[in-house]
Amino acid sequence: MASTRQFFEGLFEKKVLGRHAVQHDPALRAYLRDIQHIALLEPGEETRLLIRALQGDQQAQHRLVEANLRLVVLIASCFQGCGLAMMDLVGEGNLGLVEAIRRFDFAKSRRLTTYAKYWILKTIAAAAAEKTKVVSMSASTAQKIERIRQVISDGLHQGTELTAKEIAGVVGLSAKQVAELLTLMQEPVSLDQHREDEDPLVAALG
Repeated sequence: MASTRQFFEGLFEKKVLGRHAVQHDPALRAYLRDIQHIALLEPGEETRLLIRALQGDQQAQHRLVEANLRLVVLIASCFQGCGLAMMDLVGEGNLGLVEAIRRFDFAKSRRLTTYAKYWILKTIAAAAAEKTKVVSMSASTAQKIERIRQVISDGLHQGTELTAKEIAGVVGLSAKQVAELLTLMQEPVSLDQHREDEDPLVAALG
């Protein structure tokens, strides 16, 4: 969880504020400050709470949710510019977090953060896709954008904000192409529509 903590704390740095919705949304800024000092969980404590939560303990469920609210913010930040306000993205992600706690399976994962990532991404991506059915784009362009989102998300989980050049090296595009796609990502677009002459869209968040 160290990288999540570093990312979250970094949101309040002046050089970072300009690249995120924080500086333009007082409600979001207040929310981030409210959850900033919530204590994270040690692995042993998390395991004990998960066992209790799966048995229906509401207090344990609540503690697990609040301890992972920063993870939701981290993932939601990757979807900025999709047409939903950041607080709406966070709200959808929180629903995914609750679902992850309800469905948690020790046979599939030992850590909630690993298991929850899928459900948080799933709920946010579904809401974003529904909201952004405005402008049609080719499947190949949509696929590239989703790949870039995934690379950015992976970088943030590692505590790194990648440059366009670094992203280009991962996705196999030029830095100029990545810059253009990053700009396009700031516009409301549909990622589930494609032209008949293009390859089918490959979902990168599944």
